[in-house]
Amino acid sequence: MQKNKKHIIVIDDHKMFLDGIQSLFLNNEQYHLTVINNYTREYRKITFKNIDLVLLDINMPDINGIELAQKLKQEYSHLKIIFLTSHNTPSIVIKALRIKPEGYLLKNTDKIELNSAILKVIEGGRYYSNLINQIKISTKPYTTTIALSKRENEVLQLISEEKTTKEIAEKLFVSVNTIETHRKNLIRKTGVKNVVGLIKHAINNGLI
Repeated sequence: MQKNKKHIIVIDDHKMFLDGIQSLFLNNEQYHLTVINNYTREYRKITFKNIDLVLLDINMPDINGIELAQKLKQEYSHLKIIFLTSHNTPSIVIKALRIKPEGYLLKNTDKIELNSAILKVIEGGRYYSNLINQIKISTKPYTTTIALSKRENEVLQLISEEKTTKEIAEKLFVSVNTIETHRKNLIRKTGVKNVVGLIKHAINNGLI
C-alpha cells in the first residue's frame, strides 16, 4: 500500500453491498479499501492503529455497530467513523450520534455524496446526510420532571422503534386497548399533540 493513501475499512454483513463499495473504490489513488464481512472472525487480523476511517453498519448479526464504534473510539482516539446504514429511526440515530461519530449516511446515498463525506471526514470535518441533520439533539441538560411508570417507559421505547400498536401489544402480552391507553397517557403527560411530538420530546429529554 502506498504511504500517502488513506486506509479505509468497511464493516458490513451484506456481501452484495460490500462488492458495490469495492467497485466504487476500484483503482482509487487516494484510498486503500479493506472490507470485513464477518467482524468477529476477522477482527484479530486488523490493526486499527493504522486505519484512518471506518465505514460501519449498525445492524449486524455478530455485533452491534453502535457498541463497536464506541469500543473503537475508546481504544483508538485517532480513528474516524462514519455510520453507513439503512437506519433512520430517530431513536437509533440519536443513540449513534451520542458517541460522536464523524459522519452518518444512509445506504441509499449516491457515489458523489459518499465521496464528499469521506473527503470531509478525512480532512478533519464531520458529515451527516440531510435527513439525519433534520433530527435535532438537544445539547441542554435534561430537564424533564415527568414521572413515567415502568410499563409507560416500555411502551414509549417501542413507539420510538416505530412498532405498531398491535406489535407492541403482542410483545408486552396485553390488549391493543391497553396500549392505546398508555399511548394517550404518554401524550397527555408530555403535553404534546401526537406521536411525532412524543418521540421528539422523549429524545430531547432523555426518556429514550
